Amino acid sequence: METLLSVAGLKAGDAFSPEAEEKAFRRLVRYPYLSSVEPPTEERLADGSIDIVFRIRERSVIGDVRIAGSDALDAAGLLAEANLSTGQPLTEAATEAARDAILARYHREGFLLTSVDAKVEPAGDGRVNITFSVTEGEKVRLRDVELEGAEKLPASESLNVIGIRPRRLFGLLSGGFYVPEDLDAELEKLHLHYVSHGFLSAVVGFCGLDFDGGFRTAVLKLCVSEGPRYLLAAVRVEKSKIFPDKTLEEAAAIPTGDFYSSEAVERGRDRLLCWYEQHSDRIPRIRIHNEYGEGDRVTVVFEIEEEMFLEVGEVEIRGNRLTRDRVLRKNVTLIPGKPFAPSEVRRTRERLEASGICEKVEIGLAERADPQRPDTRSYDVDIQVKEPKSFGQLIQLGGEASSGSGVVGQLEIQRANFDLFRLPRAWDDWKGAFTGGGQYLDFRLAPGTQQSVYSLLFVEPYFFRSDLALSIQGGLKLYDWDTYDENRLGGSVTLEKFFDGDHRWSAALSYVGERVRISDLDKDAPPDAIAVEGDTVLSYPRLELRCDLRELNFYSGPKGFFASARMDLALTALGSDVSFVRGAASANYYLHLFDDRPDYRHILHAGVNVLWMEGLDGSDVPLFEKFYLGGPATFRGFQYRRLGPAENGTPVGGQGGLHGTLEYSFPLVVRELRGVAVLDWGDLEPTFSEISTDRFRLAAGGGLEVRIKLLGQLMPANFYWVKAITSEPGDRLELFSFTLGLNF
Repeated sequence: METLLSVAGLKAGDAFSPEAEEKAFRRLVRYPYLSSVEPPTEERLADGSIDIVFRIRERSVIGDVRIAGSDALDAAGLLAEANLSTGQPLTEAATEAARDAILARYHREGFLLTSVDAKVEPAGDGRVNITFSVTEGEKVRLRDVELEGAEKLPASESLNVIGIRPRRLFGLLSGGFYVPEDLDAELEKLHLHYVSHGFLSAVVGFCGLDFDGGFRTAVLKLCVSEGPRYLLAAVRVEKSKIFPDKTLEEAAAIPTGDFYSSEAVERGRDRLLCWYEQHSDRIPRIRIHNEYGEGDRVTVVFEIEEEMFLEVGEVEIRGNRLTRDRVLRKNVTLIPGKPFAPSEVRRTRERLEASGICEKVEIGLAERADPQRPDTRSYDVDIQVKEPKSFGQLIQLGGEASSGSGVVGQLEIQRANFDLFRLPRAWDDWKGAFTGGGQYLDFRLAPGTQQSVYSLLFVEPYFFRSDLALSIQGGLKLYDWDTYDENRLGGSVTLEKFFDGDHRWSAALSYVGERVRISDLDKDAPPDAIAVEGDTVLSYPRLELRCDLRELNFYSGPKGFFASARMDLALTALGSDVSFVRGAASANYYLHLFDDRPDYRHILHAGVNVLWMEGLDGSDVPLFEKFYLGGPATFRGFQYRRLGPAENGTPVGGQGGLHGTLEYSFPLVVRELRGVAVLDWGDLEPTFSEISTDRFRLAAGGGLEVRIKLLGQLMPANFYWVKAITSEPGDRLELFSFTLGLNF
């Protein structure tokens, strides 16, 4: 009773008011442990006081929740999916949602014919026990996915936009499971695909499942009625009062005369909003509608509404049980009091989804008028996020292999959304401990046959709640070169400043400290290695500038532009045993060709790298700090580190280099397999002034790139057959090279 009075917000002795009574009634109606609440009645007592009477009916409370009949799947995991707990009020909606969640889990595991029944039994004392009885059935895999009615667009191209795949490579590439709960979302993707290609009246739907005789495999049939494919005849802007319609039509810059494209229309809308942001203090509403003409021609009309100033009102974030608000707000570009731009809604959603902190993001808008400012409308923003069950891949086992650098095994412990200062508050509080601060932790153990790395990386992206990112990295690196061993112990501290909200442009200042040990020299070790035998201390600052305008894709690779430049300055005054200055700059452009589907892009990559360094104060640059070229990651056609200066057959690196690549990659039938044509060029010399086009190496060839997601893990592999066309004495050539990556 005391709990209910507390919920109602009333207590004996308070002054009576109808408003307080109404608020108490509303609070009780919303209280989940009550199934019904009748409107209150009032009883006046002899002393003049008033009793307020609420007639209520309490809900039963959940006692035990059990799973029966679950042989194939773990009962504890199913109970977690059900999300019902002891002491929770029993509602029909919660029970049905739990049943649906268990059923969806079975569907995702391939048990398409599973049924789940919920039985509620009284347990006394206002409690009930719930038993979910499961009839599992056999696994059903998709033998094929068909699209009936596809004529003007290839069915294979259209089916690639959805996530439903038949079983491939014995279930390793694709399990071939059909999940009915996901069908509506997949059909919407298919419908948008047709609309984006000009089929504005296309209708898609589910046409059934054809099972084999044993109900072990099935063919999923989807159907489409394409309708006419419309041509974009014209673009018209209407009702603008600030700018001429013709000016805005040119600003939209949507090409006409080709098939209608919804992406082109949306890009035009964004360009119009950018125009207003740059040339006006008003951000308009832009309504888009189509006018249909003869011959399947359509005119897109942008209707401008400029009467009101639109601004962002309150911005509320909900659903983040573990993540701090400030971590999420760093990715929100909708700022209260600032002009409201619809493009920022999409940008906010994309940034939150890309952060790795949010599994799902929904943004709602509520328009609100301000009586004090009749010419202004505010949009209150409600951001609902869903956090993943676990942040990042906590434990990752795997390995790598590459030409020249040997085989490496790997144990990596990663934690995204880490919080160094969120300590457990109780013995049972470990689920939320060290979580929610937006930090990143990576601990890596990677022993190898020739190279081994043991490292720890900590990143605080909001150092002292500023726009600076702090990175601390340290560890041990062991290298077994041909004639000597190299061990490096040390680390770095980095402060990085981003100059834009999307973290495309940045500058970073680091301080690097290392102890390098050269040991176990062979009799034929090069003089450069003998000269630095023992320990050498390195201590230097590093300045790095980056511009990253790439759009990444696991299958086709990056698209866009990336450039970086860095400068190191090691001085004895800073505690370094050797003094040198070192600079490196690179620029890479990835041009997207032919196919609009991200996974199937053709990519033309042109890149160039400039390398330079010099010793200072009479110091010679040690061989372990010089530049090296050769191998599948830097210069194909040459063995790993075997292009450039060498002594006694051992590479000793160079202080000046210029090299680049021209590469064309394209899909081969499926997105997981790509062909690549390669042309690598460049030179590495003892000093930068010695670089000469007469000694430029040139290598050309091709290869295969394999991109597989195996059992949820990424497996990239590259195989190159590249022949050196020109070389110099001392270079070691290599026709075939490869890189392999595997995470278990």
